[in-house]
Amino acid sequence: MSGGAIFRTCGCIGEDGRPLGARCPRRAASRHGGWGFVLRLPTTAGVRQMRRAGHDTRRSAESALRHVRALLDIAEDDLDRAAIGDVIVAAGRHLPDVDDVRRRYGRGQPLTDRTTVGAWLAGWLDDKRRATSSPAPCVPMSSTSATT
Repeated sequence: MSGGAIFRTCGCIGEDGRPLGARCPRRAASRHGGWGFVLRLPTTAGVRQMRRAGHDTRRSAESALRHVRALLDIAEDDLDRAAIGDVIVAAGRHLPDVDDVRRRYGRGQPLTDRTTVGAWLAGWLDDKRRATSSPAPCVPMSSTSATT
């Protein structure tokens, strides 16, 4: 996995109808164009390039890149890193919260789908049934009961 890179982009179109890109004469101006980042992102389908542009400042693009790196750093092995990569791809422009993914990963919860209350309750009931199906050892009551 690459560390990623920050780039500057420009959406100006030339007379021939094609994007000017690096040939834009206004690109030297500090307020012209936008910023973005590119990163090699591991997924279960293989490594893919993640490219996000549209940030107003370089600092904003760097912050977004750090956010993606922090998400990927949660994983302890390549398989888990690929699962987190799938979450990032599925999220699109709205990246998931690092603490939320860290909590779900630490608890062994699925990363790609949100658990509804109904699904959580069904799982809780199943666990409860399994726990009560094996009888607990019988403990005799204390013979010192209070009498009035």
